[in-house]
Amino acid sequence: MVPKLTSRCYVVTGASGTLGSALIKLIKAGDEEAPVLEVHRCISVQNSDPSKICIDLARLNLSALNSALTFIEPYDTVVLVHLAAEHNTDLDVHEIFNVNYFSVVKLCEIIEAFCLKTQSTLQCVFALSGTAFSPEVQKPGYSASKAALYNYVKYRLKIKSFNSITCGIFLGPFKSDLWDENRMTKWKPVTQTFRRCFSASSKAEIIFRKIEKKHSGLYIHPTVFISIAVSIRQFLIRR
Repeated sequence: MVPKLTSRCYVVTGASGTLGSALIKLIKAGDEEAPVLEVHRCISVQNSDPSKICIDLARLNLSALNSALTFIEPYDTVVLVHLAAEHNTDLDVHEIFNVNYFSVVKLCEIIEAFCLKTQSTLQCVFALSGTAFSPEVQKPGYSASKAALYNYVKYRLKIKSFNSITCGIFLGPFKSDLWDENRMTKWKPVTQTFRRCFSASSKAEIIFRKIEKKHSGLYIHPTVFISIAVSIRQFLIRR
């Protein structure tokens, strides 16, 4: 067995996204000695940096997973942050579920079993979506997968494994490549007045604080209710 280091490491999925990039930057600034394993979704990207691996979350490449396990083995605490999400409405619903739900569950199971074997503590943090409560009319597959993920987090909180901590955070909307200006038009006065609350960096800070304080449970950021209101409005208009 590899000798344990009395420190933690991070595994962040969705590392190439706006929120993932902001969180990794924050981790490196606030927890300088902790290594971060960046999980990128594009398997065609070739990178010699061992801290950056490419895993096709729709299929979970075993070789890449083994690289991840080798990376986390020496550390006594592993922080697994799930940020990756598939929004593409052109994809088959099975593909969306593979990325947003099945890969998350599989990664948790594999890393949790590995941490149990190596006597490490696992801290799982999930970025949840308000569509779990109020589905988006134009993204039924995405909404259903996020509802499934929410229920999985609730399940993890109920079983309370002795070697793991689970935290689910409803972050609410934030500025990214996926920000829909048309959908958020009615809320423009709010998003402009409180623009800081809708930035990726502010959402990353929320996640980092929960990690630092080792919080367990479900947490809802107030901006989530805007997402829910927008979804309800879309539904009523269609009726």
